[in-house]
Amino acid sequence: MDPEGGCQPITHDVDGVKTSVISNGEIYNFRELLTTHGLSQKTGSDSEALIPLYNKFGPEFINMLNGIFGFVISKNDGQEVLAARDHCGIKPLYHGIGTNGENWFASELKCIVDQDCVSIELFPAGHYWTPQTGYVKWYNPVWDNDDFVPTDNCDAIRPILEKAIRDQCMSDVPFGLLLSGGLDSAVVAVALKPIIEELKQEFHSFSVGMEGSPDITAARMMSKYLGTTHHEHMFNADEAFENIEKIIYHLETYEPELIRSAIPNFFLARMTAKHVKVVLTGEGSDELFGGYLYFRDAPNKQAF
Repeated sequence: MDPEGGCQPITHDVDGVKTSVISNGEIYNFRELLTTHGLSQKTGSDSEALIPLYNKFGPEFINMLNGIFGFVISKNDGQEVLAARDHCGIKPLYHGIGTNGENWFASELKCIVDQDCVSIELFPAGHYWTPQTGYVKWYNPVWDNDDFVPTDNCDAIRPILEKAIRDQCMSDVPFGLLLSGGLDSAVVAVALKPIIEELKQEFHSFSVGMEGSPDITAARMMSKYLGTTHHEHMFNADEAFENIEKIIYHLETYEPELIRSAIPNFFLARMTAKHVKVVLTGEGSDELFGGYLYFRDAPNKQAF
């Protein structure tokens, strides 16, 4: 939000005490939090809201956030430091320890590998860190327990999903949808269409694949049904192999399954960046609702 006004790092100076933040992500309920708690800020940036919230509530304010984020707050010349990552690690964050005990944080591993770090680790999702406490798990949902068994309240799903989609349409820049042709992105597309119309924006959808792919055909049908401005990138095996080294450089892993899925996503991201800054997707539904084939092997509800 407010890309020009929210140029980072963002700093507040109150009675000579400076608090600064660098954040990667988006806080969907930042306006609501500022209003509710009588707080103010200089710009329209959702990242700036982290500063007055921290100054008022300390690290516990993280539990109030609805968003995706990896951020570091520094106060009083680094005498206070808070680093945090969102509930399930949607945004990347790494933590390095230097030879003299200094702490390094970065969204990409490559940013800190040359900083004489004796160790670098993935910052755990749903945690915050301070020099005094180390890692603290701030995200503690009731279902994060081996004994928890969910209820079959399917009627609750649609309004929650629609609210989540609407929340994530908070943007000062154009946004679109990754349309795979599958059920997941199609459901998001149907919920997104009236919101796009309310905002009086052009509805951009994006697909990637190889010639003859059934997903591409399905995505075209869905785009026609919804009336989206549809964009496609068709790649072949040669183009995929030519970009593997670049993809691994950006992905920062040699895990074969991740590289396999990152190849089409690389082409997709490169194409979408020419038209929009933000995209919604149908990611996560297979994990939440048991869409993968191996889930059928669960012996009972509790194991599932």
